[in-house]
Amino acid sequence: MKYLIILFLFLSFGCHRQASDNIYLQESEIILAPPIVTADNIFFDTCTYISVSNDQNIIIRYTDDGSNPNTTSKVADSDINVCENSVLKFRAFREGIKPSKIVSTSTFKNRNLSWAKISGPEANENYDAGIDALTDQIKGGFNFKAKAWNGFQDSIISFSFNLAELKMIKGITLSTLVDQKSWIFSPKNISVTYSVPDGSVRTKYINIADWDLISDKFMNFIEIDILPTLITGLTMHINMGPIPDWHPGKGNFPWFFIDEILIL
Repeated sequence: MKYLIILFLFLSFGCHRQASDNIYLQESEIILAPPIVTADNIFFDTCTYISVSNDQNIIIRYTDDGSNPNTTSKVADSDINVCENSVLKFRAFREGIKPSKIVSTSTFKNRNLSWAKISGPEANENYDAGIDALTDQIKGGFNFKAKAWNGFQDSIISFSFNLAELKMIKGITLSTLVDQKSWIFSPKNISVTYSVPDGSVRTKYINIADWDLISDKFMNFIEIDILPTLITGLTMHINMGPIPDWHPGKGNFPWFFIDEILIL
């Protein structure tokens, strides 16, 4: 019996020591925290500045061409001056440590929409910033209860633009929020129907990839490209699929939150 106790203690000590040896991460296994990126204004008239928090031992690199940052990308060592619509991607690097997740920031140059009158359904009374808020070029934050957001819970949400004059249009961008814990989802698909001066009508239809997959809370800019053309009016239908089976609200229609519609 005495030998069994000694053997047990020996094995316990050995296991404990082995576990203790593994409680510390190797430096090469550490993943850097993503950089904190802020913009003076996401919607701007002339130019805007984007700044990145930095540590002297970390290098923040970025791209503005749609590619993902790597060790040869431009270094964000000062404020970045942006004067056009853009998507910038940032990533933190440090030798011997895994790079951070990529942080994306979109910016949009304002276009005066005094020539376009928007109409659409009334938002839910608890999340109703008003129809004019969709073209005021004021960005909402992650708090969907703030007055910048319009919230809808329906299968299809439709908006129309009546134009007072012919305008060249090359696309539409929707500034939306995804917060699945609060039942706020991305649309499943969107169709845009627009008329042109010769009287014909055209439709652009897009599916939203991975709308039903689990995700963190994020700002979602949905871009709908149109061949540059003169248009006399357009209508947009936003189709919300039912909440997927993995969610507690499965089968119900989710919320759709939007704070801005941009005509490019």
